[in-house]
Amino acid sequence: MAAPLFLALLLAGLAQEPAAGPSAPSAERPASRVCFFMLSGELKAEPLRKALAELSSTAAQCRILEGPRKTGARPGAQFVAVEAPAALGAKELIAALRKGCGGAEPLSFTAFEGKAGGQGADAESAGFLGLPTRDFVLGMSGDIRWYDTLSDWRQFYFAAGKIGAKEIADRYHKLFGPVGGGEAGEVAREELQWTLAEPLDPKAAERAHKALAKLPGVARAVFDAPTRALRLDVRLENQKSSGPPGKRAEKAGPVRVRFDTLPVFEILDKEKLALEPAAPAEAGK
Repeated sequence: MAAPLFLALLLAGLAQEPAAGPSAPSAERPASRVCFFMLSGELKAEPLRKALAELSSTAAQCRILEGPRKTGARPGAQFVAVEAPAALGAKELIAALRKGCGGAEPLSFTAFEGKAGGQGADAESAGFLGLPTRDFVLGMSGDIRWYDTLSDWRQFYFAAGKIGAKEIADRYHKLFGPVGGGEAGEVAREELQWTLAEPLDPKAAERAHKALAKLPGVARAVFDAPTRALRLDVRLENQKSSGPPGKRAEKAGPVRVRFDTLPVFEILDKEKLALEPAAPAEAGK
């Protein structure tokens, strides 16, 4: 009876306060996006900061938003989240990062939501037999470069296209089954409900609708011509960048990923379509 009791006490000790979920994606073009990297070699803080700062624009800074962070399971590598002007691509960021380190590997991410339970509930905690939980999780696949969690939300980072959501969930379940269970949860979802502005070219709207349905992460795209309503159901699976971080306190912990809407605006721009301006807030609200 001692072992089950010990395990129950351990799991109870890992419980966290629920984290507030992200707001729905804004109908405004994002000024920035967040990209994730694993850095290798010796890090030189000032050259790194300076190289990124030189890529800043009048609309958004280019800066390290989180990190560098390291863990024993990935020796010689450090994880960073970089907020950059939305127009910048991975190549420009990699070139800048390499001015302050030996190498920079761009990462994609998949996020899961739902109560995990088990020892996988807190990436920062002491996990299995004293091994940090993050290291324990990273041990389930060499393709996974980093792991973060915020209460009922788990984020797995990996080299683009290296591992699918189903494989991650299966490996997570097998890993934690023998030590108290725990599921990765369901792939995190978001919903965009926007209205296209008038005048509306029906043919352009239909072309945009088809292109939006093919965007990575878009599970379903629905366009209703009479009301000009556009709805996108998205999955945070194998995404190369996250939307702007929103307001967050200094040292606020891991960045909670969200859908990057810039590709949506790029498709609308191509078809010369615009979104209907948001209604002004009512007085006193």
